[in-house]
Amino acid sequence: MVLPTRRLLTIVFVLLAGCVPKSCGDRACAEGKSCAESGECSARTIAAGDGPWRCYAGSDDECAASEVCKEEGQCLASEVGTCEDAAGLESTRCLDSAECKKAGRCAPSGQGFCAALDDDLCRASDHCGEQGLCHAYDPPLLGSKTVMRSCRAKSDADCSASTDCTKLGHCGMRDRMMGPGLCEATEAKHCEESTLCETEGACDWIEPGKIGRGRCVFVAESNEECEASAGCRIRGTCALVPKGSQKGPMQCSPAKAEHCEQSEDCLTGKRGCNFSPASYKGKTIPGGSCY
Repeated sequence: MVLPTRRLLTIVFVLLAGCVPKSCGDRACAEGKSCAESGECSARTIAAGDGPWRCYAGSDDECAASEVCKEEGQCLASEVGTCEDAAGLESTRCLDSAECKKAGRCAPSGQGFCAALDDDLCRASDHCGEQGLCHAYDPPLLGSKTVMRSCRAKSDADCSASTDCTKLGHCGMRDRMMGPGLCEATEAKHCEESTLCETEGACDWIEPGKIGRGRCVFVAESNEECEASAGCRIRGTCALVPKGSQKGPMQCSPAKAEHCEQSEDCLTGKRGCNFSPASYKGKTIPGGSCY
């Protein structure tokens, strides 16, 4: 079995350090500058995507002993792992957070995170109606389940009921490398029946790869077709370039700053007007993105 690069690097690090990530992290955080200054004395591990660890305020006692408590009165640990005063703490509660409304992360995990701990939280979130992510997912990653609990789709029915299905063709559920339950275009008819097909001509289906998401695109055969497309007018995708590593399928993409600056998304403020050139293995390649 070939291990993912990130996991392999973590294992190598652990062997060199002579300890498991959590114990290494606990020691490094407790002895670090951020512990004394801001009360961030506990460690959360790669299981939270902070890999190998990241320091956070894990208790009121850690905050109480910090400089930020003595100097600014921020002596209570919030659910997101920072030290706050009483008034500030109330404003950072998980239930009042933007991530609760958007992604269902409304409950404290106990490890410096707000997490989606049950289906009710997910069903009430924006991501349920928009992306079909309506069920709490509990990943078995390094034995630290609570931290990573997030909302995912449980069936094709979740995906097909979402607005992303209607708009983008993301109507089928597929298990991917980073866990199950993400919605994407899993067959050609999803694209053909999407709003994206009707308004932008993005009726062609790119099948999902091991990592890449199945999606709906406009397949052009020349720069002229890209320049005449709705995607060029709206998003600046005006040049025909190879995708990604230059071995992928040809696609319409922004290729210079003018493509972004003249797009409707830029002029209406929906998307930024700046151009970022594409790169592969440290080298600039044709294409890019608007931001």
